[in-house]
Amino acid sequence: MSTTLLNMTKGPTEGHFIAKISGAQVFNANTLYLGYSGDSLSLYGTDSGEDALLTSVNIDVAGNIVSGTYEYKKHSDFRNVWVRYNGLPYIFVTESATLHITANHSIKHAHGTCKITAVAFNDPDNRIIVEAAFDLKGGNGIPVSS
Repeated sequence: MSTTLLNMTKGPTEGHFIAKISGAQVFNANTLYLGYSGDSLSLYGTDSGEDALLTSVNIDVAGNIVSGTYEYKKHSDFRNVWVRYNGLPYIFVTESATLHITANHSIKHAHGTCKITAVAFNDPDNRIIVEAAFDLKGGNGIPVSS
């Protein structure tokens, strides 16, 4: 099976991807990615800063998603979402999420917000609510660090 990247443009993905927990910024991506593969669109950022509470935020949607509001596990166009924590516990499982997205596929541009409720894998009493905001444009399908 081969992977074909669609709507290729020159250069890396540009924009921003940030996240807050309880109003405090805990994530400011220094690597951004917007990429089409098959019938999917992936949006993600990673933060390699030592003080970042989250190291990555990932959102996977249908490659032809239309602008709107989507609930995770209720709308098939909102396929997956997860966060990676910087420290113990590393793994949080997404319980629910609401995605507000505006997408223009012809120029590879997506922006919006995503509110994610996640629970620590081994500690069901440890929940976080992440409020992410993103504005990603272009890119050649290869993540590039700033």
